[in-house]
Formats: sequence, structure tokens, C-alpha cells
Amino acid sequence: MAFAHYNCILPAETYDGHVGSIRIRWSNSAMQRLHDEANDSGVPVMTMKALCEHLAYSSAYRLQNDQALIRLPRIKFVWEISWR
Repeated sequence: MAFAHYNCILPAETYDGHVGSIRIRWSNSAMQRLHDEANDSGVPVMTMKALCEHLAYSSAYRLQNDQALIRLPRIKFVWEISWR
């Protein structure tokens, strides 16, 4: 699987930093879930991380916030895709 390209992301091994003027940080539980979900789904960790950070940055920018916290949701989501 090729690496997807997203703008507005942190460097690969960084989980707390600035993209432009917006601070993006990951909670410890979200970092662990990221790795677990990537392993379970077969998607590269860096692709999932980049997608989450890009979405968090875009949302913070749109809402005019100076930071975005990526944290663990209260429930575990289950994704089911059926092709017909």
C-alpha cells in the first residue's frame, strides 16, 4: 500500500508539535489506539497518523482554534464495509 500524502502533518515520530501556528498533540491513549488500529486493519501507521493530523489541523483552522488534541473516543468504532 502506498503512503498517502497529506499536508499539515507533524513529522513521523512526533506526537506533539506545531503545524504553522496550530499546536497538534496526541493523548497517550490515542497514540496506543493508533498503533493497535493500524495493526488490525493493515493500514500503515504513518498513513493513519497523517490522516488524523490533517483532519485535526483542518478542523482547528476552520474553527479558528490554536490547538487540536487527538484523543481516544469514548467508544470503539466498528467499521464494516460491504461490497455488492
